[in-house]
Amino acid sequence: MSSENPSVPPVPPTPGVPGPPDGVAPANVPAAVSGPPAALVPTTPQDAPVAAHEQPTAVPPVAAAPAPGYASDQQQSAQQPPATQADVPGATLPPAGPSAFRETLLTLRDLPLTVWRGDSVGALALPGTIRTRTGNGWMWWVTVFAGAGLLLGIIAATSLAKAVKTTAGIFDNAFGSLTGGLSSGYISASASVPFGTLLGMVVSVTVAVFVVGVIRALALGWTLRMRGVVVPFSTTADLAATGWGVGLLPVAIFTVLNFLPGAGLAAVLTFVAMLFYVPFTIVSEGLLYIGLNRLAPHASKSLLVPHAMLTLAAVALMLLAVFLINVVIVGSIA
Repeated sequence: MSSENPSVPPVPPTPGVPGPPDGVAPANVPAAVSGPPAALVPTTPQDAPVAAHEQPTAVPPVAAAPAPGYASDQQQSAQQPPATQADVPGATLPPAGPSAFRETLLTLRDLPLTVWRGDSVGALALPGTIRTRTGNGWMWWVTVFAGAGLLLGIIAATSLAKAVKTTAGIFDNAFGSLTGGLSSGYISASASVPFGTLLGMVVSVTVAVFVVGVIRALALGWTLRMRGVVVPFSTTADLAATGWGVGLLPVAIFTVLNFLPGAGLAAVLTFVAMLFYVPFTIVSEGLLYIGLNRLAPHASKSLLVPHAMLTLAAVALMLLAVFLINVVIVGSIA
């Protein structure tokens, strides 16, 4: 049997080149293959084609670990707080809004004038102006209630001190006339009110008046509820503080004048204060009733009867609160 491959045709000899001897197959001679050349077979795995569904996933770069004792840039940026506008050199902060306390004092100045001009609706709208301009919903009624209590507490303390001195002077004159002037001035010189008692009176009156204001605001809210109208406490507290605020400026003036010496002057100031108390009370109650009707414009019944009854109940609670506060605070400080 011949060793030649019948499928491989013989290689024709090349002119000038001796061929292999007869009977010997040529070595290391590639066989001629008809047709297009075959594709190269990859010799390494990197050269092998990869199918679309077998695409290798990208490997994210691995950051180099920082040297011991040093933090990376990302760690340093995470540890540092973000820069604010105040940290930027040359940056200007936005202007601050108006002070709520300052706006309250200005409103207390303008409130009596607004009422005097006959603009009751404008007077009732003043607390809302403070809320809108400053965003503060409690400064108005807290300032009015606490301020009224503080002023009345100072008046009470100074009046007590003057009353003790006046009483001591009366006894001095009486005993001096009986003893021929031997005891004149002795009682008044030793008569005084302890500072703790005066301080306790100021604190107790301030707290009592503040509680009275809160009770009055709650009574206004209960009046509206009896007619089916529900409003937040801050609304009725603003209304009650507006009624009180009308007379707060005269009370402040009276407080300053009450420091002047002399028993006769104190009696005159008390008489004047009582005269002004009546019209200011009428104006205050009128504002409260007007404000209630503006809060309940569609009420089916009048607010007059529940307003009167709940005002009476509030007065009873006020007297009880004042008594308890005076007993507790004055008793503990004096």
